[in-house]
Amino acid sequence: TERQARLFADLDEAEATVLGMIALASETAAALSDLASGGKGGGVSAQSPSTGGGESVAEGAAAAAAARKIAELGKQNGEDYLDKVARVHALLSPHAGKVVAYSNHEVDTATATAAAAAADDGAAKSEAEAETGEKKKNNMY
Repeated sequence: TERQARLFADLDEAEATVLGMIALASETAAALSDLASGGKGGGVSAQSPSTGGGESVAEGAAAAAAARKIAELGKQNGEDYLDKVARVHALLSPHAGKVVAYSNHEVDTATATAAAAAADDGAAKSEAEAETGEKKKNNMY
């Protein structure tokens, strides 16, 4: 049906977005690792390996520039990461009514199916809402 197609399209997009989030985290971790290891990883270096007794002024300036570049990368990746989290939430929150907690193993499948159909129509309260009188926001506990 059309609803199923929309759900699967949203799931596919959310999956691709999460993979992008993992790539951002990996890139940021690699940059921080490179910073901590003194630039031995081949990427941006924030410090030069010390030979002899200390860094020259040029090495210090290069290290400061590299540290700024890594800080900018971290900030940009952080912003991109939060944007992607918001996108995943926007994609999946309309389908939250279809989620059943793993801890509720005694859920009646007929009731769960009826509740999911009602959630799609926005016409009825969920079983938990009927029992407790409270609505869970976006089906998150």
